[in-house]
Amino acid sequence: MTGGTALSVVIGGYIVGIVLMPDLTRYAKSGGHGVLASVLSMVFAMPLVLLAAAIACIATGEKNLVALMIGLGVGLPALVLLTLATWTSNAVNLYSSSLVLAAIVPRIAKWKFVLLAGAAGTLAATFSFASYFVPFLITIGVALPPVAGIYVADFFLVRSQAYDLERIGPPMRIDIVAMAAWAIAAATGALSAQGFITLTTVPGCDSILVAFTIYLLGKKVQARVSRLAAASP
Repeated sequence: MTGGTALSVVIGGYIVGIVLMPDLTRYAKSGGHGVLASVLSMVFAMPLVLLAAAIACIATGEKNLVALMIGLGVGLPALVLLTLATWTSNAVNLYSSSLVLAAIVPRIAKWKFVLLAGAAGTLAATFSFASYFVPFLITIGVALPPVAGIYVADFFLVRSQAYDLERIGPPMRIDIVAMAAWAIAAATGALSAQGFITLTTVPGCDSILVAFTIYLLGKKVQARVSRLAAASP
C-alpha cells in the first residue's frame, strides 16, 4: 500500500477513540483534564507503542505482534497482553456503543444496547471478521475522520466554543448539513483511497478537510437563510 493509505490505516485504528473522546472524558473534572488525557495518550503513549512494535517487527520480520512475542519466548506475557487489550478495548466499545444507541433511541435502556452490541461483536468474531481487519481500518479511516472535522468546525467556528446545553437548545435528531458534509467527505476519502483523487495524499486527512469545509459553509448558508426567513413579513 502507499504511504498515504498506510497512514489512513493508522488513523483508522485510533480515529474511533478520538471521535468518541467526549464519551471517554465525560467524567473528567474539567476540560483541561480531558485535554491532558488526550495529549498523554495520543501524543506520547500511542507513538511509543507503535514505535516499539515497529522496531520489533522490523528486527524479526514478523508482522503479528503476539506471534512475535511467542517467538521471543515471552508467550505468557503475550497472552496477558492480548487478554487485557481485548478486555479494555471491548469494554470501551460497549460503553460508547450503548451511549450512542441510547441517544438515538432514548426509550430503550442502555443495558439492552450493551447486550445487543456484545452479541453482534461476538457473532462477527465467529465469522473470522478479523481477517478483514485492514480493509475495515481503511474504511473507518475515511468514514470517521469527517465526524472529527465537523466537531472542530462546529465547536470553534459555528458555535464559538459555546457548548452550554442551555445555549445549544434541544438537540436535533438529524442535522441535514452535518449528514451531507459527512457523506460527501466520506465519499471523497474513499475515492482518495482508491487513487482517483487526492488532496493531501492521505485519504483520512482529505475527508477531514472536506467535512470541515462543507459543514462550515453549509452552516453559514443555513444561518443566512434563517435570518432572511425571520426578516421577511
